[in-house]
Amino acid sequence: MPGHDIEPLVSALVIGAGAWFLIRRTLPTRHLLHGGAPLPHLAGGPRVAVRPARYPGGQRSRVLAVMTWTCATAAVGFALAGVVRPGPELTGLGIAATIVTATMAFSQWFAGRVHIRVDSYGVHSRVLIREHTLAWNTVSGLRVRYVILGSGARLVYYCVLSPHREVAFPSSMQGADTLRATIAAATALEWPEPEVQATL
Repeated sequence: MPGHDIEPLVSALVIGAGAWFLIRRTLPTRHLLHGGAPLPHLAGGPRVAVRPARYPGGQRSRVLAVMTWTCATAAVGFALAGVVRPGPELTGLGIAATIVTATMAFSQWFAGRVHIRVDSYGVHSRVLIREHTLAWNTVSGLRVRYVILGSGARLVYYCVLSPHREVAFPSSMQGADTLRATIAAATALEWPEPEVQATL
């Protein structure tokens, strides 16, 4: 029946939308509809000189790299075994090993791509292949937001707002305290104290 033909597509779209909703909360930048008006005292740029600096949003893991290669080897092994002795068990194991390999490889790559940097022009965040810039003269405020993961783990994000964009970084990020101090000095604003204790 025609209706059955679109069921896999609908399922994939629902799963993809759910995954994007969960991942979006943890990304270092996102679009805002109403982030507030730029602050007048920043119309001329940062209040102090900002030394260019880059802060990595993730860190590659040697253990994960070994696991990725191990899973990749297993996937190839299952594929070769499936050619010699076809069967649903080997096919299923091969598909599972391939999915796990792809997931871990993407995590390793993603960890090296995400970063936040600051300079005299503004705050810049990169996710995957594109960098977004939030200029100092568009800053509309600072805020803290919280992300509660399904496992119950809590993340505290420090956010820089502009009328249409937010740049955010977790308190656990390498160099987060230095970055917070730099942004606070550049904007002459104070970060609100978190009301929730981060567990990650």
